[in-house]
Amino acid sequence: MNAITSVPAHRPQPYAAAAAATLRQVLAASHAPLRSAVTEYRAATAGLAATVDLLDVLRGAGDIVLAAESIAAAAKQAEAAARAALANALMDTGACSIRSATHTFSASPGRASVVITDAAMVPADMLRQPPPSPDKVKILRLLKANEAVPGCELSNGSQPILTVKAITP
Repeated sequence: MNAITSVPAHRPQPYAAAAAATLRQVLAASHAPLRSAVTEYRAATAGLAATVDLLDVLRGAGDIVLAAESIAAAAKQAEAAARAALANALMDTGACSIRSATHTFSASPGRASVVITDAAMVPADMLRQPPPSPDKVKILRLLKANEAVPGCELSNGSQPILTVKAITP
């Protein structure tokens, strides 16, 4: 395995500049939505701190929920972009891994996987049946109609659920 921990300055790095530039571009592009989402979150929390009316506080809390969802989505996209860029850079430069102070990052070619191009042509002995499972929709209908179903009961869960819907003009 070709692990890179540091590269001496006197040693030539044929693809270093191009690899570094590509990584910087990908990371910069993925950070813009994340920065924007964090700005929205900060604005929502600042607006909440100045509000005394209960309805405005509730709306502000809703804005914080939406802003936090935006941060989570943008962070996931930034992480995926950074992960893919780092893996590609490691593979392109021939480095199998790189170490930071706390982690080792390794890249390897993708694993072999099966792609089914025509399921109808797969031999019968290569097919498997899923195990039987309870029909929760049918059981729910029966329980809501006050009919007993052995081994089943209705539950609303332990926590209230917040539903968020966009208002369309």
